[in-house]
Amino acid sequence: MRKTSLLCMTWLLTSSLLFVTAGCGSSETGPDRFRVSGEVTFDGKPVPAGSIDFETANGPPGGAQIVNGKFDTNSGKGVVGGPHSVVIQGFDGNGANPGELGQPIFKPFRIEFDFPKEESTHQFEVPASAAEGLIISNDPA
Repeated sequence: MRKTSLLCMTWLLTSSLLFVTAGCGSSETGPDRFRVSGEVTFDGKPVPAGSIDFETANGPPGGAQIVNGKFDTNSGKGVVGGPHSVVIQGFDGNGANPGELGQPIFKPFRIEFDFPKEESTHQFEVPASAAEGLIISNDPA
């Protein structure tokens, strides 16, 4: 009876571990996502700091940080192919503390873009008009 009890306990423990690990998420779930990299300029100059976000109704959103005008979703989240709203936010990069992006240099800029279903590189130009009406607060509160 003791051998049977030990076998049952071992089987239950092994089965439980397999069930739990099978439920853990993996990068293979959901639609295929593709790496996107490139450059973002504002008024012809690289955006010092910011973010670029990819929104779609066809799958999960993606995005990346902009550093010295460059972005790469390899360190963020890639995109599914197809139509997206691309939202770009740009800052001067002169934050008082590490991790702070500084003052905005234009309002959030949105364009529509159709991404291929493969890794790709793109350049996005934010026009000078995106800064029109921008109010910068010098109040730290």
